[in-house]
Amino acid sequence: MSAGTGATAISPSGNDYSELCKKAVESTLNNRALVNKTNELGLLIYGDVPLDQLAEFFVALIEFTRNDPKYQTLRIKNDLNITHAVVQAFLAWRLSLRYSKKPKAPENEKEETSQETSAPSLETSVQSLDTSEIEEELGYENEPEAPVVDVPNVTNAFSKEDRKLIISKIASMDFPLKLKMLLFAIKALDPPVSEVIEIVKDLTDKGQVSYSTLNLFLSEPRVNSERLWPEIVPQAILLGTITAEQIERYATRLGEGDRKRLKENIEDTERWAMRKEFHSEAFARLTHRDGPPDPPFDVYRNNVIQLMNGLRHRDNTKVVIENGQAIGVFRACVEKRIKGETNDEQLIDLIAYILKYRPNLKNAIVAQLGKSNQQHLINLVRNHDPRNPRKNITPHGNDVDLHSAREGCLALPQKISVTVIDKLPQLKILCHALDKAAESDYPFVGLDAEWSPFNARSGASVLQVGLHDSVYIVDLDTLRNGSKSKDIPEIIVFFKKLFGNPKLYKIGFSFGEDLTQLRSTSPNCTDLYHPVSLVCIQSVFFDLVDKAHDTIGNELSGLLAPSTEGFVPCDQIAILEAQLKDPNFFTQDIFRTRDKLQNLLAEYKERDIIRLSEKHEDILSKDIKRMGLSAVCARVLGKPLDKSEQCSVWDRRPLRKSQLRYASLDAYCLLMILDKFKDFCAAKNINLNEILDKQPKYSCPYPLFFSPPKI
Repeated sequence: MSAGTGATAISPSGNDYSELCKKAVESTLNNRALVNKTNELGLLIYGDVPLDQLAEFFVALIEFTRNDPKYQTLRIKNDLNITHAVVQAFLAWRLSLRYSKKPKAPENEKEETSQETSAPSLETSVQSLDTSEIEEELGYENEPEAPVVDVPNVTNAFSKEDRKLIISKIASMDFPLKLKMLLFAIKALDPPVSEVIEIVKDLTDKGQVSYSTLNLFLSEPRVNSERLWPEIVPQAILLGTITAEQIERYATRLGEGDRKRLKENIEDTERWAMRKEFHSEAFARLTHRDGPPDPPFDVYRNNVIQLMNGLRHRDNTKVVIENGQAIGVFRACVEKRIKGETNDEQLIDLIAYILKYRPNLKNAIVAQLGKSNQQHLINLVRNHDPRNPRKNITPHGNDVDLHSAREGCLALPQKISVTVIDKLPQLKILCHALDKAAESDYPFVGLDAEWSPFNARSGASVLQVGLHDSVYIVDLDTLRNGSKSKDIPEIIVFFKKLFGNPKLYKIGFSFGEDLTQLRSTSPNCTDLYHPVSLVCIQSVFFDLVDKAHDTIGNELSGLLAPSTEGFVPCDQIAILEAQLKDPNFFTQDIFRTRDKLQNLLAEYKERDIIRLSEKHEDILSKDIKRMGLSAVCARVLGKPLDKSEQCSVWDRRPLRKSQLRYASLDAYCLLMILDKFKDFCAAKNINLNEILDKQPKYSCPYPLFFSPPKI
């Protein structure tokens, strides 16, 4: 395929880039070797352009491809066209220059390129990658290393005027949201964020900014951590779909006055959805665009209704797993099953979940199972019919002792009872137990929550509450089943008893995300936004070791469980040392630069020191911050947790016994760790309560349209 001959590309300064643009398009279409290597494509397209003309040529090339109807109708992949491809190539190339030295093209590269006898189709010539994939593809995989020349000061190679020209052009274009193209430009060009905000604000005032740019501004902390102009939210809503989650995340960074103004602005957008003339006037005034509103009034009104339902927590619909993600997750689960890391019950749960929400993937699941010879599961899937309950995939019960454990893993003590709370009246029993614990000499509760990792709005499905002699599994999904409101009075009262009682120490592990998921189940419960006496056991562990080192030295006998495993040095240390000693070692992979490999080597060596120290009774405080709950259990209690159910489907009922076992221990092990801390502190005369009381508080602003229920 050849580039069009009628299009021209003359810059405002009078430079004619038409021939260069035609060559760039032909390079994009005709080079099979550059599929998925956007930085190499960028080098080929832009590498010979003088730096002082590069920004101007980049803009001219975009206009060249946009002005030719042929390039706008052809699709490279899905909804991406050649304009997107040349922008990606430019940014990937510039990003590669920021992180490494510039490779010279091999001498025979042009010869090999010219020997191509037939051009590939546009569909297969250039692959589109999202931002993370582009960054991962910056290496020259499976090719000999190219000679290296130094490129001085490439980070700031562009003048401020050139950066403005490039960023302005990208910010005025609509890209698929998943590409986050403007964020990619910020990474590649490294401008001050304030400069980018100024450019985008200027484009907005001129009516030239794109919807995808404003959407990204509301979503990305790298941008909106700085103060934006107040009208950006209604402007974005007028131009496209904005979600309640985006608004709430953006609002958390605002002060009280700005939050109040934001709420008023959003209420204005709701008023504009009442009448077409209101919408037209607001669109012209705020977007500064001529002509009829785009999107039109009906689309805008539906977008606002959906947004306000989300902000007022009236939307109980679940955002389910996408087709591509579903197949990817399923493929990974099948591979784990082959390795023995999961079991049939977990695989069946996942199959049932996918077929419930994505029945069109039935044949794809059968094909994937066929590749791994899972014939017994293939028959199960083929017989599945969501319209016929008799042919649905039913949960497989597994008869598991809740107090048993896989070999080498921690187990729930036999004396601990496990009770499932799946009826609202049962919550009164648990509330009474919490009141009793708060007044006892053991006012501690272990907490953990589980939710489906495949559902964006699932909320917490299960909350585990561990007391001194029992564990309660609060089945939130079943308790909410059939309710039209998220704010169920009995659950609100329970949360208040649990999170609102300062006498009751709640022990969690990195519990911030758990709170987020719990707030999704009861968005108007005040105590979930400002819980009291909630501490993280990892933070307590860190502070306790620091305190012990300061007061009694490095002898932590009674606190740590020495490892019983033999020490085997990390095999990556020798490999990295050999690479770094080689003066000719070079990689284009931005995640494996020499500096990053040196940091990785230091980390591996430190881990070996830590593992060696496990033979003794000491630990480096800073290593605690890298530990997960299972690692803390291993270091303090002598055995890790069995995490095989960590990524289970938690919103399918009934829960399997192995899920209940996993959930129970995840909460109760926190109390087992705390008990070890208490014994150690008593023996070493350390005040544990003082450490607990100094822990940072969990706190989160109320939602914009927060409306606490009257209980």
